[in-house]
Amino acid sequence: MSGDSRKNQQRIAEMLRGVALDMGAIANMMGRYAGQEEWAKHSSELRSAASMAMQWAYEIESMTSLGGTS
Repeated sequence: MSGDSRKNQQRIAEMLRGVALDMGAIANMMGRYAGQEEWAKHSSELRSAASMAMQWAYEIESMTSLGGTS
């Protein structure tokens, strides 16, 4: 993998982590309206999506550190 590709993948992982953290924070804020069924549902969905984005970031970093491209 070229140096540019590795840097791009690392940047993507960093950005995904940031998005995941923001999504988790928003989900927590939305969870405060748990008495409203729709808010609670969306809070849970957003929390799941945040977890998925964080996992992608870890996977990308793992591939990058191992020299993988796929």
